[in-house]
Amino acid sequence: MSENSVDALKNAFLQSSVGEEPIAVKAEDVQQNTGIDFSKHYFEPKVGNSYLIKFVPNPGGTPITHASIYKNLPDPQRKGKTFHYVSSGNAKTCPALALFFDLNTLKKEGDVIAEKKIEKYLGKTNQGCVHIQILQSPIAEEIGNIRMFSFATFGPNATVANLINTKLNPTVEQIKQGFEKEDIFDIFDSSVLSLVCEEATYEGVKGRDFTKSSWAPKKRGAIAKITDGDGNVKTREFKSEDNVGGTISKEAEEWFMEFVGQVLNPDYDIRNYFAYKELDDTKNTKETNDYLKNVKEKLDEIIPIIRDKSLTEIAAYGKNTSGASSTGSTEKSDKAKNVMADSIPDELAGSVMTSESTSEVDDILNKK
Repeated sequence: MSENSVDALKNAFLQSSVGEEPIAVKAEDVQQNTGIDFSKHYFEPKVGNSYLIKFVPNPGGTPITHASIYKNLPDPQRKGKTFHYVSSGNAKTCPALALFFDLNTLKKEGDVIAEKKIEKYLGKTNQGCVHIQILQSPIAEEIGNIRMFSFATFGPNATVANLINTKLNPTVEQIKQGFEKEDIFDIFDSSVLSLVCEEATYEGVKGRDFTKSSWAPKKRGAIAKITDGDGNVKTREFKSEDNVGGTISKEAEEWFMEFVGQVLNPDYDIRNYFAYKELDDTKNTKETNDYLKNVKEKLDEIIPIIRDKSLTEIAAYGKNTSGASSTGSTEKSDKAKNVMADSIPDELAGSVMTSESTSEVDDILNKK
């Protein structure tokens, strides 16, 4: 790594993530413009457990990455199944959003079928994603791990988003009551979240509930881990004195670079595993681009079906997993679809981009 690259990384971690402008935390603040091991990439709190987590920077990206995700679109390649689609948030580039506006116009004119189509197929969830480090966990092996953490940013289950917002963007009234704006992404000395995960049931559906979570009274620094030549793991918690006028102290230099390397691990790449990405973007990996091509094919096929067909026809549409088509497609075209489906690499087949795994109650409530 060049000296310039190292300096850029240092600046990303040493500079404050909080400026004069508010940081978008809640979905309404955002201007709308995979068989992998999920636990390898994401922090998944377990019901009945409590954790202490520290928010850490996202070098090269925003502190909080937002995504709007459609989860109920019928999968034309797997009859009776649904697929996930991360929206651009712009009707010009998001066919699902464009369809919503078309159907919503009909709904306003009293079209009951259009209303049902929106309700059944075009529901979406708003989520945020950050880097976190696990400081305390009932599972000892998790302590010190860096992971991505996604959470709801809209609706009654946006508990984590609301807690973050009180730190990053306190209201005028809150400031009068003693709340202070704070950079919770400061790795040296900042507030950490006591995350309490319980089970909640909403309309008969079980999910995670974080309403008993709160900011811990003691501020903490991030933890760096180094394994020596004998395989022993040593740890060091960063302190405010490690940040000397915007540069890292000599005593903490080795630990700092080790910590940066952990955060930059491709396994925790928020852009790759969470954010909206355009097809054929040069930043995409081959696996990601293959996945995006497959999703585009599904969208191109299913959006006109939802728009033009009856509810009964939509429900019956799709290729049976046994290989027989329920729509009269030729064997040749079905095989072509299979080739595209098979092009998704194994490591993406059940990932956050394709799986039904979720991290919040409202995500679970939107599953079919």
